[in-house]
Amino acid sequence: MEKGISTNNYNDMLRKIIAEVKMTRIVIANRLSASVTQLYWNIGRCLSIENNIPPHAVAVLPWGHNHLILSKIKDRQEALYYAEIEVALRDFHKPIDVAEYKMIFPENEIKSLINRELNQ
Repeated sequence: MEKGISTNNYNDMLRKIIAEVKMTRIVIANRLSASVTQLYWNIGRCLSIENNIPPHAVAVLPWGHNHLILSKIKDRQEALYYAEIEVALRDFHKPIDVAEYKMIFPENEIKSLINRELNQ
């Protein structure tokens, strides 16, 4: 009778250990991500309460943008205005899809617009 583990058993055991390590790394990364997200949310909430800026502006804008606005503009209402403008402009350059065009323009206006563009 041989002592130790056979090569097949060793390889199976090694695969299970590697899979366990990989799974644990994923779990740790997910927990870390959730904790960091909670931290940033808490910081944003503190900043918004302290500076009278709505949480959505603090949460959506990068901290550097918030800091720049708050350092340049002392009037909180004016700072809020610029923060809200920046939030509104974030999606300005994103292309819109056909369904959104149909909400903006009726179909006959879309066809007319396309014809005008093609005939220019």
